[in-house]
Amino acid sequence: MEAYDNARLDAATWFDGIARLSARMEGEARLENCLRHAFHLAALTPPPFDRLTACPMDEEAFEQLLERGAWETAAAALVGGTLRHEIVARGAREAGARVWLEGQSGEARVRASSPARALALAWCAFLLNLAPGGTGQPGGASHKSA
Repeated sequence: MEAYDNARLDAATWFDGIARLSARMEGEARLENCLRHAFHLAALTPPPFDRLTACPMDEEAFEQLLERGAWETAAAALVGGTLRHEIVARGAREAGARVWLEGQSGEARVRASSPARALALAWCAFLLNLAPGGTGQPGGASHKSA
């Protein structure tokens, strides 16, 4: 995915955006809107974190997924090809997901109301663990961790 006009947010603003998005997703915010917001934040990721948020599709293709209601596919596209992910639990009222970086010891595990929401939240949690002042290694998750 190409950043818009090579624009990037500064790291503090970007991490704040990821944290706010995560808080919205933990609530009752519409998943479609949250995924769209996540896509835009991924496009504006500052170096060196941008190598972790390389969505393999452009905005038009991503929007088509959202229009079709393919939330889980859209969430998986956000995770991209550098990070790894899996849905670790599916239940009637709750799903779990994890996101990790191959070769690293940390991961983010999250439970949420649907597989797509859990995966998007795990992506946010993984990225937030990279924030300055954090552990420096991905390894935690949101308060709804698995």
